[in-house]
Amino acid sequence: MIRMASTPFRNSDIIQQVNGLAFKTTANFLTVFQELRTSETALVQIKRGGSTITKSFQREQPWP
Repeated sequence: MIRMASTPFRNSDIIQQVNGLAFKTTANFLTVFQELRTSETALVQIKRGGSTITKSFQREQPWP
């Protein structure tokens, strides 16, 4: 599970990339999801207001 409580997303956040992979199409989303299944860390690039920020999340346990 990825713990997000310490650095929550906001309702207006737009997720642009995960681990350097951009969200552009449904097929691309599946690629990003597969990347997360094997990754220990998720680097999430978010557009928040007029800024772009990156959040890092550590996986606590294996994905089911």
